[in-house]
Amino acid sequence: METNDVLVWMVVIANATLAFQAVRMQGMRSWLVPALSVLALTGVGWVIRPGVAGYVGLAAWGVFFWVPLLGMRLVVWQGMARRYGAAALTMGIVKWFRPVPESFAMARVLRAASWADGGEIERAEGELVELSRVEGNARMMAKMQLHRIRGDWEVLVQEMMAGGGINIGMMAVYVRALGETGRVNEMVRMMMGNWSGLMRPQYAMARAQAMMVYFAFLGRVE
Repeated sequence: METNDVLVWMVVIANATLAFQAVRMQGMRSWLVPALSVLALTGVGWVIRPGVAGYVGLAAWGVFFWVPLLGMRLVVWQGMARRYGAAALTMGIVKWFRPVPESFAMARVLRAASWADGGEIERAEGELVELSRVEGNARMMAKMQLHRIRGDWEVLVQEMMAGGGINIGMMAVYVRALGETGRVNEMVRMMMGNWSGLMRPQYAMARAQAMMVYFAFLGRVE
């Protein structure tokens, strides 16, 4: 079997699996369009130029999947280092490779956070108040940044407790709120109680974010 054929099978199997998971799992719905786009481009390549279809599919896979995934990981690290300006710039690029409403909202959240760190508090608060009314994870991130700017983590903790169930995708926000208010034991219990949920494949990014915050409050430096 030639390299091109191997690539075709690899791309098709990986993206068909991703599309199937995206249909079944709520947390992965935003990956459905990218997966179908890769499959469609690979199919078109196979019809027009079968000899290079695998390379076409591999390139499409990189653009629609690996670029936004690695970009989001960079955004996480930049955010944890409080380099919100750099994180906003990275997210501003990533959102065009993963053009869903939440990506655009997250870029605005990070930009507002950079304004706050630059001393433009009122401008940042106005933007974050507006974003705290949108749907999805960007809403919780906006609230977290708003409480961070105002220094009222206790309010966020009370909102969490009143909200009922835990949104696994926003575990890093819950962990940080508990850590900032000195509730380290509750933070540990929350992580342990939701560990099975965090270990699901669709929450890999949320798990990485939560673990970084978790270890920061536990004092682990390695």
